[in-house]
Amino acid sequence: THICTASRNGHKSIVQLLPQIGAEVNACDNNIKTTPLLEASRNGHESFFQLLLKSDAEVNAWDNNKTTPLLEACRNGHKNTVLLLLQKCAEVNSPDALRATPLLAARKNGDQNTVQLLLQNGAMWWGRNESSLGRLPKCLWKQCHLLVNNNAEMGSEQVPSIH
Repeated sequence: THICTASRNGHKSIVQLLPQIGAEVNACDNNIKTTPLLEASRNGHESFFQLLLKSDAEVNAWDNNKTTPLLEACRNGHKNTVLLLLQKCAEVNSPDALRATPLLAARKNGDQNTVQLLLQNGAMWWGRNESSLGRLPKCLWKQCHLLVNNNAEMGSEQVPSIH
């Protein structure tokens, strides 16, 4: 759609104008079923993102790969977009087709602040991504929380004791 293309390519004036003349802000691009909000999340167009949210764009819409705006924002390190999505009640544990979750994406990027933010908003360490982490035993769950609560660095070999 025109609004998807404008969101993808950084044409702010078009993104601003199209909803005013009746363009559907949740309209999907025909190729991969992406939405304007997903494109804005993927490409870090924060100002477009805010325009789309004001036009009632669906924060949990997903593409053919079940990728959500929150997952894309986490994958691409767009912290302000993550915060805006969480304020709009984005689903924090929604996996894509490969079962990746926003928390796993933030963790993979070593983005401790986003990991903390996601956990504070209900993200689960195992999410629904059983192929990557599986259901964590209770002792490991405690260990993960201890690491996060003590600001452990991603990739660090120092593990605090849970006793």
